[in-house]
Amino acid sequence: TLLLNLEHQNHQWKHLHILPVRRWKHLATKQAILGMLLLLAHLLLLAGFYLGGWALRLGRPALHLEAPSLLLAARLLGTLFLSSWAMASIHTWLASRFSNLGVNLGLGITGVGLIAVASRRPEMARCLPWAMPSMGLTDWMGPDAPSPWLVAGLSVAIGTLLLLMACLDAGSRESAS
Repeated sequence: TLLLNLEHQNHQWKHLHILPVRRWKHLATKQAILGMLLLLAHLLLLAGFYLGGWALRLGRPALHLEAPSLLLAARLLGTLFLSSWAMASIHTWLASRFSNLGVNLGLGITGVGLIAVASRRPEMARCLPWAMPSMGLTDWMGPDAPSPWLVAGLSVAIGTLLLLMACLDAGSRESAS
């Protein structure tokens, strides 16, 4: 929301739209930047997880903790990163359409609230983009829950489809000049 809010302030879209670059390319670039920011955040979380595990192991040897597994942490955060792609695509599309932050923030808050409902009805969570990242991290889905990698793949597929739809939407709003 905040990435695209810069263009909505003082109608900066008007300046971007007179450039010889198609509108959909602006949106795709913003989504790519968002993806890189999300990846950077997950890499920092991975480093903190791994270094924090070592610090805990060295600082409290009486706990007899195993050495933190970098591979386990990378798999866990990899599925988390990929599972958040659908949610990011939804918010990018909304942020490109509406200049009001309240629309996108309201949908995000509603999505988080729906996670509470989905925790009581796990079959509902499988279709909810805001619940997808947590599906691989918790056991509230039950024994018949799909694989975290399946959820991640579904999220990437949905997110890519939504990004394509958003790019078509942005392109269709181009003026015929």
